[in-house]
Amino acid sequence: MGKKYDQANIAFNQALGKHIRMARQGAGMTQPELARKIDVTFQQIQKYESGVNNISAYKLNQLSRALGVSFAPFASTSDGLGPTHVVCDAHQFRLVAKLGRLDAHLVRLVETIVDKL
Repeated sequence: MGKKYDQANIAFNQALGKHIRMARQGAGMTQPELARKIDVTFQQIQKYESGVNNISAYKLNQLSRALGVSFAPFASTSDGLGPTHVVCDAHQFRLVAKLGRLDAHLVRLVETIVDKL
C-alpha cells in the first residue's frame, strides 16, 4: 500500500481509538471490564484505544453492543481512507449515550428544551 494509505490508516485508528476510549469512560467501564465483555485482553483494549491495532468490523460491533453506542461516524469517509470526524468530547459523549437509553418521547422533550436555549 502507498504512504497516503498508511498515514490515513494510522489517523483512522487513532481517531477511532479516542472514540472507543470516550465511550468506555462514558459507560463508566474499565479496560479490563470491557475486555472481558468482548473476550479480548485488556492490553488489546489499550492497543485499540491508542490506535496501535486495527479493529475488525466484528470486534467493533461487539464494542458497540458492550458500550451501548454506535460507531457510525466511522462507517463512511470522504476519501475512503480516514474517519469523517469524532463528534464530541467525553462529557458530551456520556450525555449522548444517556440520551440513547431514553425512549423517543423523552428524547423529543429534551430536544425541545435544548432548542429553547
